[in-house]
Amino acid sequence: MVVIVVRGLSGTLVNSSGLRERCDLRIDQSSVTGAERARVVAEKSGIRQLEDGELNMKRSVLIFSLVALGIPPNMYYAHADEAGGPPATPAKEELNLRAEVLTNEGADEMAKNNLPVAINKFNEALTIDPLCGVARRNLSAALSNQGTRVEPEEGVIYWRKALYVWPENKPAHNNLCTFLKSIGKEPEVFEDRMSLADSFAKAGDYVSAVVELREAIICKKDAAAEAKLKEYLKKAPALPK
Repeated sequence: MVVIVVRGLSGTLVNSSGLRERCDLRIDQSSVTGAERARVVAEKSGIRQLEDGELNMKRSVLIFSLVALGIPPNMYYAHADEAGGPPATPAKEELNLRAEVLTNEGADEMAKNNLPVAINKFNEALTIDPLCGVARRNLSAALSNQGTRVEPEEGVIYWRKALYVWPENKPAHNNLCTFLKSIGKEPEVFEDRMSLADSFAKAGDYVSAVVELREAIICKKDAAAEAKLKEYLKKAPALPK
């Protein structure tokens, strides 16, 4: 992927891992106009030409930021025709398109910091297309960010949900570990994570139980824990409530 840096532009990015980053953007062609900058970035990153308007200016900043960080824009905005696999039926194509629209609407809401609305959009998209990786990563990022807007005792619920949706979400993982230490639990101790998993399972919270079991297995490979994980996954919802 060609990384383009645009001179004179900057923006705030909520990236695919849920981390807010400030980007300074530059381009070697200092004489080009703003419209030309947008065209160059769009062409090099393989995304559609953007329309005018305030919302699309926000989307432009987001896309510039993604490109500057070396993150493919299609990790943030979905395109149904890039799904791959066997040709879809007309009915399936219509569903894929609807999931794409919802994912892109969710990304726009994230760009405006409307996280609850974005979360609903991504949930809708994944209900239609559970295999939409873009919607899944974005949902995890939105949940993780929402957790930072409330007290840690409530935020930890969002961080576990974020990790349930996408286990590779590092900011959510780090925030969860910090919280566990604050209540006297050791995040890297197998027994502590197993104890948490069992407690959540007894309470019927299989989303949190799955997250804790996954972390326990990272701490130490254990056949019994892996068997429990399979059992809890069968009982857990497709998406966190």
